Amino acid sequence: MSLAKYIEELGSILGSEETILPSSDLYRVESLPWAAQKDLKPAVVIRPTSIKSLSKALAYLSKTDLSLGIRSQGVGSASAKDILISMTAFDEVDFDRQNEIATVGAGQSWGQYYEKIDKIAPGYATVSIRTPCVGVGGSILGGGYSWLSSEYGLTSDPANMLDAQVVKVDGTVLWASEDPELLWGIRATNGAFGVISRFKLRARKYQLEVWGGNILIPRTELRAVVRGIAAMVARPPNPKVAFYLFMMRKEQLTHMGPKEDMLMVHAFDALGETHGRSGDGFKWALDCPGAVDTTRVVSLSGMAKLQDNVGKAKGAANVWWASIALSRMDEATLLRAFDWYDNAAALPGAVGKRASLFFEFFTTRDSLTSNTDSAWPRPRGFQHKITLGSGTDIGACLEDIEVAKMLVKDGPGQIVNTSGPVQIVPNVMEDFHDPIAQVYREHYPRLQELKKRYDPDNKLGGPIRYLHS
Repeated sequence: MSLAKYIEELGSILGSEETILPSSDLYRVESLPWAAQKDLKPAVVIRPTSIKSLSKALAYLSKTDLSLGIRSQGVGSASAKDILISMTAFDEVDFDRQNEIATVGAGQSWGQYYEKIDKIAPGYATVSIRTPCVGVGGSILGGGYSWLSSEYGLTSDPANMLDAQVVKVDGTVLWASEDPELLWGIRATNGAFGVISRFKLRARKYQLEVWGGNILIPRTELRAVVRGIAAMVARPPNPKVAFYLFMMRKEQLTHMGPKEDMLMVHAFDALGETHGRSGDGFKWALDCPGAVDTTRVVSLSGMAKLQDNVGKAKGAANVWWASIALSRMDEATLLRAFDWYDNAAALPGAVGKRASLFFEFFTTRDSLTSNTDSAWPRPRGFQHKITLGSGTDIGACLEDIEVAKMLVKDGPGQIVNTSGPVQIVPNVMEDFHDPIAQVYREHYPRLQELKKRYDPDNKLGGPIRYLHS
């Protein structure tokens, strides 16, 4: 049967408002990936508006040979040549105050979530993602990193993600808790076993205000910054303190008019401003010569809004990432990462201009239950991340594309001093990463058995492959 005939039959199953063709003004909004090179330009986008519609569509599509993609707006850039299923209509937020549980639709952005939860549950917080333009489903299914993760762990951990509603490829709808093996398997496997429509998240009482924001420091103060970071991470971690470090080109900060590149410390301190400015906090950054302090007291949603601009890069270029999981960070590792960046940024053309580097310190902790309670057996003691990025302009030549890919493929080994495979976090896996050695390790055979049971024909894609004998 022709693709056009399949689409016609699919249209008879769904409502007219649930089918989006390339000619529609909604097509790009509902299909745009983060990485432009992963845009497969789907023949049609469907946007189910109910669990019933989603179930009927999957039941039909599972019997066809059409390729599928599930778009929940994570950073994995889901797409498909034939049918892309956009989850944006699943955007509810409900709060059970008695049991302290938030039920959250998987298709909305975290910015939408923050607006709703602030109204219905002030004084409560979930382990919610720090970047408002990122989607709920895509981020949780990749692990989920929050400003609260240094205290409570990943969003996908059993203590934080209590349950998830799953639509199987045959259209069956269930809560994952009905099958504990499935609930285990969906934690940080990027939707490999079913389509997630909503999550039940643990909500906790949390202070209404925190201190945080950006501290910009001239690149010439790199050594002082590295020493300050090394001293801070060498101390016993404070679960209410975390921060990013970005490498910022002066061209990215034209509103400030800097004469040189800057290091941007993005600080978070739930203990308040006095602690944040102290020697136990970020005094080392604030005292650097030339530091520009834009920190302030804000709400958790206010902290998220500080990264509103991240979404402007969506779909604007070909990009590849490697995000390294580390249990410790020392001066030597930091300096090797900056050496990688300097060498990458010195390359000619768009490849050099699109090199990026950022660090996440105290980005998580060991699970409050056990690191083996999730499909991803994250490295014991994992606290910090280094994310390497490279890219090209859309339509770049194959030579530039290969150079950009090799930068992030080889970069982790140049930075991390280890005799074994460098451990990569699952939310930004590329096709050149090894899902067994670098991510799921001893859990991979168990995950293959789940794939065999729930998606043996790999209709949903993802990092887990079941090979037919």
